[in-house]
Amino acid sequence: MARILQTKYQITNSLPVNEEEQPMGAIVKHNIPGLVNSFFEDWADQRPRKQEDKHFPSLQLEKNDQEYRLLMPLPGASKDGLKVKVEDGYLKIAGAYGSFTKEGFELVHRDFRRHERFERWLNIDDSKFAIDAIKAELAHGMLEVTLPLRAEEQRKQIEIKVN
Repeated sequence: MARILQTKYQITNSLPVNEEEQPMGAIVKHNIPGLVNSFFEDWADQRPRKQEDKHFPSLQLEKNDQEYRLLMPLPGASKDGLKVKVEDGYLKIAGAYGSFTKEGFELVHRDFRRHERFERWLNIDDSKFAIDAIKAELAHGMLEVTLPLRAEEQRKQIEIKVN
């Protein structure tokens, strides 16, 4: 049985089920009851949203034995326009895309995206992650959030000695 990374409109990726080995379990943007019981149960909160709040940036999740890394492409976003915080068991990422209209020009048509505000709430288990060591960095339009595992959650390689 595979857990899924699911968006509102399509399934984009698969993740393993074993939550002891994979503390991120599954990431679900809109929870379908009974489909998953996961580390990230509600990808986004279930509050009714305004029409302009329906955009969510894409997300890439990577891991190694020491940490997980979330990558979000946010072209045009600035450090001042982003907020990343851990509160009440959630990693909250909120912000707005900037405008690409050059000074002295007037926008005539934009097909690829508009000025957007977004907010992501990711349910995280503070018993698995070192919450105080979470870091966020914005470089070249890419937000990188690093979530280090607590020492007891990290896999340790055992050295084999030869006599």
